[in-house]
Amino acid sequence: MPRTRPGRGCHNRPVPGETSCPQCSAPVEHNPGFVTWCPGCEWNLLPAPPRKVTRLLALEHRLADGMAERLVSGVGGRRRESTRPRLLDGIIAHLLALPVHMATLGFAAGGLWLVVLGGNWPLRVLGVVLLVVAVGTRPHFSKEPKRAIRLTADSAPQLFDLLTSVASVTEAPIPGAVVINAQFNAWAQRVGWRRRRIMGIGAPLWQAAPPQARIALLGHELGHFAHGDLARGLWVGSALDTLARWRSALSNGWSTGSIQRVIGVLVFVPLRSVVAGYAALLERANAPSHRRQEHLADLDAARVGGSAGALALLDAMLAGNSVQVAITRAAARADRPDVWQTVREQIDATPLTEIERRRRAAELERSRIDDTHPRTALRIRLIQLRPALEPAVFRDPGAWARIDAEMSAGIAAAGRLATEQVSYQF
Repeated sequence: MPRTRPGRGCHNRPVPGETSCPQCSAPVEHNPGFVTWCPGCEWNLLPAPPRKVTRLLALEHRLADGMAERLVSGVGGRRRESTRPRLLDGIIAHLLALPVHMATLGFAAGGLWLVVLGGNWPLRVLGVVLLVVAVGTRPHFSKEPKRAIRLTADSAPQLFDLLTSVASVTEAPIPGAVVINAQFNAWAQRVGWRRRRIMGIGAPLWQAAPPQARIALLGHELGHFAHGDLARGLWVGSALDTLARWRSALSNGWSTGSIQRVIGVLVFVPLRSVVAGYAALLERANAPSHRRQEHLADLDAARVGGSAGALALLDAMLAGNSVQVAITRAAARADRPDVWQTVREQIDATPLTEIERRRRAAELERSRIDDTHPRTALRIRLIQLRPALEPAVFRDPGAWARIDAEMSAGIAAAGRLATEQVSYQF
């Protein structure tokens, strides 16, 4: 039977207890709390119909999908792909970022020159304005996230012993701190003017991931430190930050009053459009390099946690909606059960058919030229293309119990924050 397009003309909804597909009559598995769908004809693969796209966006999808497929084939097809950055990675983006930084320096130098050497007070006032613009739109260094628990080697020796083992495989420096928050995410970051390395772990993703997937997650994030992604990303990222500040400055202060509105339409709107267009160009130029960095970090995840661990991590990332449902259910109950126990029960109850549905649904996602992260389906395909790897790092249940104990305060605080955020919606 030919496969129909999911969500198009397939608006029948599953009936509790139904055991056959209403479209092809094949037997289907019904699991309460999860989507009932047909693996044969893919009926109800996507319960909500996909959004319509314009012809221009469809063209962008085709171009971006082709670029993404070639990238995966190039990285995955080589038996020993280097995980080191290429010299020309992101060179166009770096060149495009140069005028932005030069403009900031020009504002500062010009303003200082006018303040010191300006022959009259109007020039000095203009110099002060240029200095204010330079200071207000300068690149700002990242800060540690607020409302996050900070762990160090002194407060979490077992966790940092695991990080040391992972770092020895990825040849990465060890972050000075690990912060835990309530995001369904994980990240590597350099903060402050001293560019201190930290790693962020989102409690929802950590709780959804099995042990070996957690090790793969640490390998992925440390891979970004090993590849120098963050050092290269500072140059382009700070330029994008400056452009965002310029755009914000050009968007405020002229919308009230007739004179201000005329000046805004004649001067600020065109300038804002130029800034927004340049920012979009820079993002598109930087995206391919960023996606390749993510793929190389995925290879590090497989080296450290094994291919099975890396795939389990990507499956956990596809479970974001399911995790959010569990958090919402825990927040809505009057007895307020342990939110992470509810999440783990939801993950443990996930049938294999639901995991397969999520993977197939991920295949239907479309790429965009400015995507900084590859589609999860392509990341799964990359791991599957490479020869299967055994884990280079492993911890027994006893070691995990000690790590969990060290992280318990941060995980509990993130759980309270996650339920608070959901409670505000009721």
